[in-house]
Amino acid sequence: MKTAPVFHIMYFNLLSYAQKCIFAVIFCFVFLAVQIGSAADYYINNETLSVSSEIGSFDNMFHVQGSGLLVSDNTDIRAAFTYTDGTPLHIQLKNSGGKWVVPQSSSMFAKENIYVTCADETYLAFGQWSPSDLFTSFTGTLFVNETADVRIETTGWGFNVDLAGGTLQFSSGMGFKANVINISKDSTLTCSDWLVLENQTEANLKSITGTRNLTVLGNGYVAFNGYGNATKYEGKFIVGTSVTTGGVHAEIGNAFNPNAGGVILVNGTLNFNNNTQTLYDFEYRGGTLENFADSGDTPSLTINHEFKFNSSETLNFATSLAGVGSVVVDGGGTLNFTGNTSYTGDTTITNGTLSFTGSKTLNNLSGTNTGNLSTDAALTLSTGTDKVNTYTGSINVGTNTITVSGEGRQQLVADSITASEIIHQSGMLDVSGQLNSSLTISGGEISPGITLGSLNVGENFSLGADATLRMDIGGITTELNDSLTVLGTVSFDPESTIFLNFAESYIPNMEDTVEIQLPSGMDSDLILNILNSEFYNLFSYNPDTGVLSASVAGVPEPSTLCLFLLAMAGVLYLKKCSTSKNEKIS
Repeated sequence: MKTAPVFHIMYFNLLSYAQKCIFAVIFCFVFLAVQIGSAADYYINNETLSVSSEIGSFDNMFHVQGSGLLVSDNTDIRAAFTYTDGTPLHIQLKNSGGKWVVPQSSSMFAKENIYVTCADETYLAFGQWSPSDLFTSFTGTLFVNETADVRIETTGWGFNVDLAGGTLQFSSGMGFKANVINISKDSTLTCSDWLVLENQTEANLKSITGTRNLTVLGNGYVAFNGYGNATKYEGKFIVGTSVTTGGVHAEIGNAFNPNAGGVILVNGTLNFNNNTQTLYDFEYRGGTLENFADSGDTPSLTINHEFKFNSSETLNFATSLAGVGSVVVDGGGTLNFTGNTSYTGDTTITNGTLSFTGSKTLNNLSGTNTGNLSTDAALTLSTGTDKVNTYTGSINVGTNTITVSGEGRQQLVADSITASEIIHQSGMLDVSGQLNSSLTISGGEISPGITLGSLNVGENFSLGADATLRMDIGGITTELNDSLTVLGTVSFDPESTIFLNFAESYIPNMEDTVEIQLPSGMDSDLILNILNSEFYNLFSYNPDTGVLSASVAGVPEPSTLCLFLLAMAGVLYLKKCSTSKNEKIS
């Protein structure tokens, strides 16, 4: 009898506890519905939440953290994301492992914009389960912020993407065609199938825009085919990376601003589908250039700033290259221009080989002794006014000629030059070492040595009427001064000039006699007649040895000259005073 009340009390308490649990569950569902319906944030912590079409409207942020997973158990979840106040949708994935998978919907995004932010090892995937026209009705912009990882795994058409960092992956088996991709921070785009940006009508321009770098990876096909006003992209479009296996296939039309930005090919395949493509920069580091065929007199590629070859590989570039841009060869590889190259910018060969087919004019050639330059026809080196260009690498034109022109200064090492003749027309030419060809100076000025040095001409040497041979002097003996020797015939025009010039490091003493090595066998009177110097007045030339001797013309060192001038001024002053005194006495 005494136990009955206890049993009834326990039963009552247990029933009360169950009722409380039921009440709590009901309260949670009501609270969830109220919170979601009232646009409150919702947090998913290490759990899976299945969202049905009855979830109601939602206007703020989902926070998915831990290993949380948000999926839909309905093939159409448009009812779950119905917006009425115009507030953009913000999706934020927190902590490692979180992800949000939206399987399919043709009209789930009724708002103008979607903002996505992901932490490390999290991602947002659209259409992962059953591809469909997910973005058909979405006309806003998908903002991929910070380190976000967004995966488009369904077909889509005609919406905008703003890459403000992070990664945007296109992996649909049916491909994807976007409207505008804008890059506002360095970002990565991965393509596993195909992605096309192109304009279909003049009123509906499609393009890639922005000023930051975009790296494209994967094994898919990416086509940027903007036209007209769509040429706005000013960043670097980087195709592949050095660690990419396979590599994306990129097709480039007029999607880039010719006054900024450009393309870097690291890996994969690049196809310029427009024979009149114009880029600001183009850099080759590896990969394959496809469909680079010549197009007659129309250049296939125009570079307005720099064409850079930075690879240890060999690239045969058959496309015509034009524009005001420069060409830079680095990396130790070989760049073969087999098409028509009419670019007018500078040429720099830092490390590697640059070769041409046909006659070539290169502006402002410079480079180190690890550079190699070759062509199968005549070569012209033109140096601009006030430019000093030093090229110490090899030049090989076979049995053809090298012409040096322009109003600047070109410095070459003769040991590395293979040609039948060097013709210097204008400007200044410093050439040193052993030259196994003829040297004709028709105009301008030539000097043996890049600084003080010697030039040995293995063939013939000719100094024209409008030309000057400048011999720099650094000391008394021939070993300290410029020297010129010739194994072939030597010709000095009576109207030419031999100019003796003090090197910056040398100040002669009074009555010094210096010796300069010139070609032997010359007419002594001719040599003495064409000599020109402000500091020497006593000359002698030995035709047997070719040694020219010159004595200082009485020009003292600067300090002595100043004392002499002051003394002369004092003498003149005293003389004037004496004359004035005598006039007064008389």
